[in-house]
Amino acid sequence: MKAIFLDFYGTIVHEDDEIIENITAKILNSSNAKSTSEISHY
Repeated sequence: MKAIFLDFYGTIVHEDDEIIENITAKILNSSNAKSTSEISHY
């Protein structure tokens, strides 16, 4: 399984470490993932 981050309008979001860390933390809190590393893998 792969993941692509899209903004509100469906545009592919350029990776930015600080922003990605915040996003993966939010995903971790609302998913079955065991770590942010697991999320980043996708």
